[in-house]
Amino acid sequence: MKKLTHWTAQYYDQVEHYYWRPQDFGRITKGQGKSWGYWRDKLHVQETPLNHLLSQLFVMMPLDFTEHILSKSTDKPMKGYQLVNPYHKSAPLNGAVQPDLTFQSQNEILFIEMKVDSYSSLDQFVKYAIAALAYEKAFGIQDSLDLVMLGKSTSFGSMFRPVKTIPDEETLRTQALLGINGAPVWTQAGTQSFVNKSTAKDRERLIAIINRLKLHFLDYQSLGTAIHGYESPDETASKIANSFIAELQSRTLYTSSKESQCH
Repeated sequence: MKKLTHWTAQYYDQVEHYYWRPQDFGRITKGQGKSWGYWRDKLHVQETPLNHLLSQLFVMMPLDFTEHILSKSTDKPMKGYQLVNPYHKSAPLNGAVQPDLTFQSQNEILFIEMKVDSYSSLDQFVKYAIAALAYEKAFGIQDSLDLVMLGKSTSFGSMFRPVKTIPDEETLRTQALLGINGAPVWTQAGTQSFVNKSTAKDRERLIAIINRLKLHFLDYQSLGTAIHGYESPDETASKIANSFIAELQSRTLYTSSKESQCH
């Protein structure tokens, strides 16, 4: 019998359970006629399952692990941050955006947006600014607002498209400011009406947040290195962290230094 070595494998096992039992969701057919192997392979390259697993990693690991990873992600000390549920009924978000991960300290907010084979946009950046505005309206002015873009590369062009209209961060902020003042810069049809509805009385505050929201770029290789570099006397914590590293490796998003030396 095969030994279950990584907790991340259980995630896919749980999804498989519902593949075989679609009736649990009131459905009749299994996976549009596709085999479980087909869907398993698709899940292993999609960003949503990786998002779920990274969230679970932060939930299971000690608080100093979160501080360690966020500090490596932003190149500054990040104390007291905890993963929060932005979809809970007590959360202040008003549908602006669906953050992949949201962390909150006493007076600070940090979002992580994960990309694997997709790109962010001007529209999404502004929606994150609106989400930050919602948090400030609920909890008061925050000392810092951070957005970490996690992807395969740390270059701006690898994360934001279209490159012709937003080639760099300065242009991104300039276009965002133009957009909230009515300029036709959005890539999605409903963005302007959403901006108008969400910021009818807070346009000046949103302008300030667009200028304050600090962008950081992190690649999966650096994330894996940061996780690998976390030192804990707790054997269980180390095992949990190593399982997530194995997930990154299985997706060819991370290569250990030992593996690199072998090639």
